Amino acid sequence: MTKNLNRFTAEIAQKFKIEVADFIKQYPKIEQIHIMFPDMNCIMRGKAIDISALEKISTGSMKMPFSTHGLNVWGRDVEATGLALENGDPDGVFWPILGSLAPAPNSQTHGQILTQLLPLKTGFESPVDPRDILAKILSKFSEKGLKPVLALELEFYLMSDQTPADGPPMPISSGKVQRVNEIDALVDQQGFLDDVLAGCRQQSIPIDTIIAEYGRGQFEMNMLHSDNVLQAADHAMLFKHLVRHCAKKHGMRATFMAKPLAGQPGNGLHVHISVLDEVGNNIFAANQGDDTANDALLNAIAGVLDSMPDFQAIFAPHANSYRRFMVDSHAPTNLSWGYDHRGVAIRIPEFKGKNARLEHRVSGADANPYLLLTAILAGILNGLVENMQPPSAVVNGGMLGDDNLTNEWGAALRNFKKSEVAKQAFGVNYHDIYVACRHDEMNQLCAMIPDIEYLTYLHRL
Repeated sequence: MTKNLNRFTAEIAQKFKIEVADFIKQYPKIEQIHIMFPDMNCIMRGKAIDISALEKISTGSMKMPFSTHGLNVWGRDVEATGLALENGDPDGVFWPILGSLAPAPNSQTHGQILTQLLPLKTGFESPVDPRDILAKILSKFSEKGLKPVLALELEFYLMSDQTPADGPPMPISSGKVQRVNEIDALVDQQGFLDDVLAGCRQQSIPIDTIIAEYGRGQFEMNMLHSDNVLQAADHAMLFKHLVRHCAKKHGMRATFMAKPLAGQPGNGLHVHISVLDEVGNNIFAANQGDDTANDALLNAIAGVLDSMPDFQAIFAPHANSYRRFMVDSHAPTNLSWGYDHRGVAIRIPEFKGKNARLEHRVSGADANPYLLLTAILAGILNGLVENMQPPSAVVNGGMLGDDNLTNEWGAALRNFKKSEVAKQAFGVNYHDIYVACRHDEMNQLCAMIPDIEYLTYLHRL
């Protein structure tokens, strides 16, 4: 074991011991803890333990099969990952993310903690853990004296709890009137929203704004900007978990599925990003007298656009994800950018002063935040290092151009599979595991015959 990579040190164990003691003192009724870590599909995996065993997490003695990293969306092993029985299916160890211990949603007796599932044989540094992969790209920024600052915006739908598991959602909102930005749409769900915000406060998730979106029963919640990128991704994962549980409490279901309703907008996950230098100045900030973005911001835009086809399988991870990429669907379909233009892939809300930033608008809410941020930041860094130049900005009313994002999952996966940029950003090991899991998902879905094909073809052909 490489000593300097071993996270299970006496210092960390002591910090966690203090955190546990403070938690038990603050929440004496809590008896059980959910040890959670998100897989590549943003599904929380883990186990429940008695609170008396909680300190064991910081010693490396709390375990689960490491192959859990390679499960498909249905929770089955994907043999092609090489993580399961063909490798002996060894254990991994849970590693606590300090500061994430909190009460579980809607419970007086259960708590939760966000963790990583790390391997036993590589000094606890994991080449297949999405959080560690994000940490590596952040270290590359740090080596250059740079620090990303970002904020995430997540959209979701609320639907009736009578919605069948194998059918379309039954929206909570009836009628054909769009309630976008309508205050009464928020008031109608005040109990649910109050519980979400209370949970966010308990879990230190910094929610800034709530709005009713275009879709029936669709909402968006925005997080505050943070220079702790790993924590921002943690918060996005915890937020999804929290929203689902609060919806259940109020007799509803919540979904971050990219396109749950035909004829309605999809769920997006937009990311606002700026980059600071060693003294805290925003390198994207143009001079007050300038009329256009500065060189650093243009380089970053170019890098993100250049790598977007390589990373679309990260931004849109599932079959349903590609139903967002349709004309007039409130999702970008083109490799384009513009100033304060919501029809493009990269929007520039501001290019002067401390708030100068780019907004990445391509990802669906079903994307994994750790992987999503890794991809965006890799594009930004490549653009800065290689001094890339973007195409001309799209002006309001102007044509978007001919460089389109694909609306085919298979094409996106092929681009990702052959991409050297993707292998460099994610490491060859995780790159191959990701491709294997997505191909497995695609193959299983292709083997199923949907009802619409019977309706369309059975009695006509």
